[in-house]
Amino acid sequence: MLEEAECGFLLDIGHAHVSAEVLGVDMHDYLSSLPLHRVVQVHVSGPRMRYGRLVDAHEPLQEIDYELLDFVLERIQPQVVTLEYIREREALQEQLFRLRGLLDAHN
Repeated sequence: MLEEAECGFLLDIGHAHVSAEVLGVDMHDYLSSLPLHRVVQVHVSGPRMRYGRLVDAHEPLQEIDYELLDFVLERIQPQVVTLEYIREREALQEQLFRLRGLLDAHN
């Protein structure tokens, strides 16, 4: 559909992580199966286990979240990367600092 429409899409890594978990597939395999060449924007957030299942909770990023973003950035250069987090100021600053370093490493 994306190819026929000649449009890009937004990759939400938190949603992708949850989808891979529900489908029981490896996260890297799931991401690799997507048309990453069509990604124009990436959203990152911190999924968490709630009531026995993974949900896109918009919690602070953990190492796996940075690693998954790094995996994506090794394959594409999105126009925009958005952090989905609005809670603690210190956690926000730390995440922005780490994201800036990761983005700079891929430019």
